[in-house]
Amino acid sequence: MGLPYNMHLINIAKGDQFALDFLKIAPSNRMPAIIELDGADGAPVLIFESEASLQYLARKTAKFYGPTERERIAVDQWLMGQMGAELRRSRANA
Repeated sequence: MGLPYNMHLINIAKGDQFALDFLKIAPSNRMPAIIELDGADGAPVLIFESEASLQYLARKTAKFYGPTERERIAVDQWLMGQMGAELRRSRANA
């Protein structure tokens, strides 16, 4: 996407995803999580969950989402379908 970023590794074997500093960013304790220091209103934005991150980055860069509402609806449908499939898989494995 051509965006600058700094990556911070989270060691799930050590339980880093349960550290209070990480939970402030991602209360679901899941990766990825994004801190956008200069959000749309000039204040930091914290984003967690893959789907929310993808939607945010797509809107921010005007890439991957399509220029028309009809195209954005198509992308959202596939994204929500993937979310539902992941939920079903996680429940089946619980």
